[in-house]
Amino acid sequence: MLLSGFSSCKQDEDLTGDDRFLGEYSGSVSYSGVENQDFSETITVTVSKRDQYWKLSFTNDIPPIDSILFDLSPNGEVMLNKEADEEHLIRITSHSLQVEYTKDSAVWKAHCTRD
Repeated sequence: MLLSGFSSCKQDEDLTGDDRFLGEYSGSVSYSGVENQDFSETITVTVSKRDQYWKLSFTNDIPPIDSILFDLSPNGEVMLNKEADEEHLIRITSHSLQVEYTKDSAVWKAHCTRD
């Protein structure tokens, strides 16, 4: 799926090279929301970038995580969100997505891969 203005990224392409990116990861995702929205299942996570900001969009009406800034590892293969710690971890590679993120009493967890 391509949106106007975004470019699709193959699995082996550099995630940080352009101002725009759109890619999909699939795998195990759990979410616990403020209004007792709890579930865990296999779904798709769309990762998009516009300018310097990144967004994670989830299927099944899970709220997105957006306005994320990332730092690139020295080897250029791993991106971690700038405020990464035990409660705010988002790790993206060309092959995988890992999320352990808490915001406003909501908790997102994801362990996904790209085909």
